[in-house]
Amino acid sequence: MRRRATVLVAAAAAIGLVLTADPAPSATAGPRAESSARYEVYDARTRAQRNLIAGTGAAIEAVEHSIVTVTATQSEVKALRALGFPVKPAPVDAPSEAVSTLDFPSRDSAYHNYAEMVAEVNAIVAKYPAMRASVCSARRTRTATSSP
Repeated sequence: MRRRATVLVAAAAAIGLVLTADPAPSATAGPRAESSARYEVYDARTRAQRNLIAGTGAAIEAVEHSIVTVTATQSEVKALRALGFPVKPAPVDAPSEAVSTLDFPSRDSAYHNYAEMVAEVNAIVAKYPAMRASVCSARRTRTATSSP
């Protein structure tokens, strides 16, 4: 009986090893996974068109006006073009040494960060000095009336 149990345990262990072992790579193995990149898909104006884009397997990152930024493989890009969408590689913003995490990207140059806003306000005050005098006067009045 003990010998029979030992044989069963050994057989179960051998089957477990066979099932969990990695198969040897064969010369006829399937193609490697495609690498992905960022693309801009143009003329996607409706929700239905964005659903078509997502249906190809491309990952939608952003939607702005009629431009959809996606991460897609080459086969997904081919599928998007087959659906009639113009597709171009997304521009890469190369950070310069002068840009920090507190700055806006160059494509958002219409917006100001804090330092730019302070410089803009100071330029306006320098151009119109009476504005500063009225602001300082208002501060003094507020301070004088708020003291006990």
